[in-house]
Amino acid sequence: MITRAQFVEAVRSCIGTPVGHRGRTIGGALDCVGVPWAACKACGLELPDSSAYGILPTGDQLTTGLLAYCDRVWTPEQAHIFQVYAGRQARHIVVPVSEDSTGQQLVVHAWGKNRIVQQAVLDDPVAAFWRIRGVY
Repeated sequence: MITRAQFVEAVRSCIGTPVGHRGRTIGGALDCVGVPWAACKACGLELPDSSAYGILPTGDQLTTGLLAYCDRVWTPEQAHIFQVYAGRQARHIVVPVSEDSTGQQLVVHAWGKNRIVQQAVLDDPVAAFWRIRGVY
């Protein structure tokens, strides 16, 4: 078990890592699923890995992968991961880390356009909230 604070600190350590499909190494390469996965591993929490998805997974593939180590929750306060829409499908995940001075949600995610893991204001519609088993 790890605390939310430990998890968020490890997630923030991912910032600046290059984006790479199926990447699972902080400082090496990460994709959107790899950010929370590698953060948990850095804290000593081993999660099952699912690499059975393409470079543009469907929302269903992403949901199936998340079910291996997460439970769906119904409020953002309970969540460690937000599943968000990228285009017409909920095929991207972001990790909420804090709010800015105006109350906007800040997230860390592997951003394909910039090819780097970054912190940004959440600007995509949220499809689902997920809680990682082993993070409290």
